[in-house]
This record gives sequence, structure tokens and C-alpha cells, in this order.
Amino acid sequence: MSVWVISFVSVLYAMLAYRYDLSYPTLALGTVSISVYFILVLLVPLVLEVGIWNRPLSELGFRGPEQTGSCLMWLGFGIFFGIFAFIFEDPSPYPVNGLLWGMVTPAFLEEWLYREVLQTKLERSMGQNAAWILSGVLFGMSHLPTNYFGPLWEAGGREVAVAVARFIGQCAFGWLWGILFIKCRSIFPGIAAHWASDFLAGVLAYL
Repeated sequence: MSVWVISFVSVLYAMLAYRYDLSYPTLALGTVSISVYFILVLLVPLVLEVGIWNRPLSELGFRGPEQTGSCLMWLGFGIFFGIFAFIFEDPSPYPVNGLLWGMVTPAFLEEWLYREVLQTKLERSMGQNAAWILSGVLFGMSHLPTNYFGPLWEAGGREVAVAVARFIGQCAFGWLWGILFIKCRSIFPGIAAHWASDFLAGVLAYL
């Protein structure tokens, strides 16, 4: 939960400081600049879970899926939502580098934090059902800064009702992905489905 709070505050700061672009504070490591958000979401949980608490990566979802059918359903939902966005939102084509980077963030980072780390951790302390509900709500809440201060606020015409509807939909996505993660216990179907739901519309816009 502490990692989630830090992550949320970092996104909120970025949205308030840089408003309608997606600029985040970075750290320069030689000639490479790494987003502070990337470090907080990926490296801090990795050090805690693997380095300090000795959890194997397989327990964190880096393994083959347990139920192939559920994982195919997961991917199918992602493709469906990507096609839905293409039909009803009239998207512009994404640059190729943006499509590739989308596999890392948000797809990998959010699945890593909300399913592989947060949901499995909460399951240990409060049981599977409560963990699934809470992790979905936290997933939705993590998008509030972009809904109300960032690019999604701008895309929604700065309408509060649109931002609220986005939040409800984001919680629903969190619950849906959470259910399928319970069935699959693998990070890879979630990454693919998450990417498809967010970026497939931009790929189809090239057609």
C-alpha cells in the first residue's frame, strides 16, 4: 500500500506540474534518463518482494498460465475493447515507438503493480475476494490524476461526468483483469490484453 501511495502521489505531481502532457520527473543515469515513476513502480516492489522478502518471480506471475482458456478469454477481452475504442472513439494512429513503449508502460508496469504485486499481497492479508475488490478500486483510483488533471480530462472536454464515468470504467477493468489473473496467475496474458485494450485502436487507425 505504501508503494501504491508513492506511485499515486508521483502521478498526481506530474499531472499538476506538467498538466496535459505525460511528462514525469526523471533521474539521469549517465546518458540514460529513467522516469521516477518507472523506478517507483518497478524497482521498489522488485527489491522489496524479491530482494528482501525472497518471493520467487514465479509467484509474482513470471510463469506460464494455469488455465489456457481463461488466458485466451483475457486476451479476447483486450482485443474486443481495443476494437470497440477504434469504432467509437475515432482514434489517431500512434507512433510506432509509442506502441512499443506501451508494452512497458502502462501495460507491463500496471499489470506488475496491480495484479502481480498488490493483488497477490492483499490476498495473503485479507483473502482473495476482498483483495480482488480493493485492488480493482485502487487501479481505478490510480487514474484519477489523469482523469481530472491530465490528458484524459482534456480528451473528455473537461466534463466531470465524463471523468466519473472513466473512473467507474477503470475500476471495472481492474476487477475484470483481477478475476482473470486469479484464473491464470501469469503476468503475460495480462500485459497482452492490457496493451490491446489501450493501443489496438491506434494500430487499426493505420488501416
